[in-house]
Amino acid sequence: KIYQQTLELGGRGYVYHKLFRYFDALVVYIKGWDPKQKYGSVQRIVNQMHSGVPVLVEAVGIFESLVRQYHYSCAFVDPRTRRRAHGSTNNAYYPNLTHLLARVRDDYGLRQTCRQEGLQIARHYTPSVIGKATLRAAGYTGEIEDRCEWD
Repeated sequence: KIYQQTLELGGRGYVYHKLFRYFDALVVYIKGWDPKQKYGSVQRIVNQMHSGVPVLVEAVGIFESLVRQYHYSCAFVDPRTRRRAHGSTNNAYYPNLTHLLARVRDDYGLRQTCRQEGLQIARHYTPSVIGKATLRAAGYTGEIEDRCEWD
């Protein structure tokens, strides 16, 4: 019954949003095979960032592109598997997840920074922004009216 009421209030996304709020931080590793790392989606990261909880992102492949584009402060590299994006020379990431978790635990300012940066990134991935980008990519050059109630 509670699940049904939650769906009526805000849909399935609302269920995840409420679930994520129970955690102090969320961790997103990239999926382990090359095509996913190169051509995957940042949707898992953005969905978690939308909750306002700090998201610790493994900076590899497509995830590293997002981290670099937005200068996201809570990114790490996993040295156990030595996974890195091809050609990356950026050493600005935390050296491992354990180090970043300790910093996020002890540094309230970093937690706030990660929350704010994550919410800013999530704003670039709303349904209307994605729809507009899709129309532009398809060659539409006309006026696009803002009618989306989700934003």
